[in-house]
Amino acid sequence: MKQEQINKLKKWFDDYSSKYYKGDEKLDYPVQLKYNHSKRVCKEASLINNSLPDGMLDKYIVETIALFHDLGRFEQYRIYKTFNDRLSKNHAVLSIQEMNKHKLLIDCTSRERYLISNAVRYHNALTPPINKDNETKNYINIIRDADKLDILNMFSDYYSNKNFHDKIIELNLPDTSAYSKSIVNNIFAKKPALMADMKNLNDFKLIQIAWIYDINYKKTYYEIKKRHLIENITEKLPKNAEIEKIIDQIFSFIEKQI
Repeated sequence: MKQEQINKLKKWFDDYSSKYYKGDEKLDYPVQLKYNHSKRVCKEASLINNSLPDGMLDKYIVETIALFHDLGRFEQYRIYKTFNDRLSKNHAVLSIQEMNKHKLLIDCTSRERYLISNAVRYHNALTPPINKDNETKNYINIIRDADKLDILNMFSDYYSNKNFHDKIIELNLPDTSAYSKSIVNNIFAKKPALMADMKNLNDFKLIQIAWIYDINYKKTYYEIKKRHLIENITEKLPKNAEIEKIIDQIFSFIEKQI
């Protein structure tokens, strides 16, 4: 890809997202939330890409993937009034549909279209596909890391400074003292925690910190540690021996990856 292509796509993205604004701060908040997230993920993906010791991936392909990975979120919220995929549709699938509908990759080569589409499609999968070539896996992995890094950063700030409940960010989950044993068991086993088991806000926090078992690059671990992202999230979890054991396991794992 070339600089003029990504410039064109950035301009399109700004124009596209602007159509969802209603001129009301409250109504426009979800649109701004996802617009800002997409822009930040572009920066996080570039940060990780620049750190790769064996050579960078194509920076324009990386940025295109990051720009469009959540494109379906705008239609998702317009139609369903939620960002909870379980209550609507898989937003990655919606993103691909929007990309195809607007023929966004028409100026790309067939290989570029393949790489971008696969990375967008699988950026939020529970586990990445194993039947892909190494180049495709690399682009999938970098967007998965960049997306997680920004979401952890966003929730770290939110939990640290929260003096109100943002139901959109919290996916309308109840803020109770409980948490799901199945999620805890998966974390102890160093397995992905399932969104299907999520019943309250503590479950959401546990799922977020469990993402450290699905990180691909040392740079991502380094940024998570440097920014104290896990600490800021775990501080808001219940205080008991089981949770403390989970936290110790998480921090020990991070240290081993850096």
